[in-house]
Amino acid sequence: MVGVDGSPGSEAALRWANENADLFGTVSPLAAWELPITPDLLTRPSVPADRAAFRELAESRSTSTVSAVDPDLLDRLTLVEKPAAAALIDAATDADLLVVGTRGRGTVTSALLGSVSAHCVAQSTVPVAVVPEGFVRPRPNTIVVGVDGSQNAAAALRWALDHAPPPAKVIIVGCYSVLAYSEAGLDAPIDMIDNEVRETLRRTLADAIVRTGQPPAIELRIEPRDPRVALREIAEADGDLLVVGARGVSGLARLMLGSVANALIHHPSVPTVVVPAAETP
Repeated sequence: MVGVDGSPGSEAALRWANENADLFGTVSPLAAWELPITPDLLTRPSVPADRAAFRELAESRSTSTVSAVDPDLLDRLTLVEKPAAAALIDAATDADLLVVGTRGRGTVTSALLGSVSAHCVAQSTVPVAVVPEGFVRPRPNTIVVGVDGSQNAAAALRWALDHAPPPAKVIIVGCYSVLAYSEAGLDAPIDMIDNEVRETLRRTLADAIVRTGQPPAIELRIEPRDPRVALREIAEADGDLLVVGARGVSGLARLMLGSVANALIHHPSVPTVVVPAAETP
């Protein structure tokens, strides 16, 4: 399920999804529209709004986007009157992946509610891919995955291994904060922390292999710094796709200050997939 609204960001999202349909499944574009909140509507609610005109504009913009990517997708384009995030989340309930762009056509409503991509990541029950505008490497030849020992990170790794096209490489990254240990009064040697994180990555990978089968080429990386910085920089330098869990382990070893996923979807340099909270196996 791909959100389209006529913006360059939504076109990039649709193009990326369409070029990877063999990995993620049949592409279904969806355009959502609603009457905008304007000063007239706020001060004079009785002012009539031209509903048909807004619908026609949304249809024109979305049709133009779909046609530019692949005219064959026009038959699958759906237009609904609903806030964009809610429409996409509802429509993607049975989808394998929800794909959105980084920027859309903003309105006063969207300014009040925050970005569509952030809402989708927070509320979707299926993985959400946030595709940056202007991204030009469609095939994920190198996938970067953040792993911290949580069930959600394990689910993210399994998703990455399931969708890695041969001969893609998967870089598994574990991060920790020496400062967090120090502030808690723990003086664990760096090599001890490093080994603990490395063992966590190995256990998570071993479990993922049992569930998904033999993986592609694997590289383990240990980063003694904030995961929001490390994952972004590694993905930008070496990756074509970044995969993280919706929520991870918080606390001393990980320094998950706020939501790592939410930080990474703002201005991503590569498509970033957020895998939702995993159920306990």
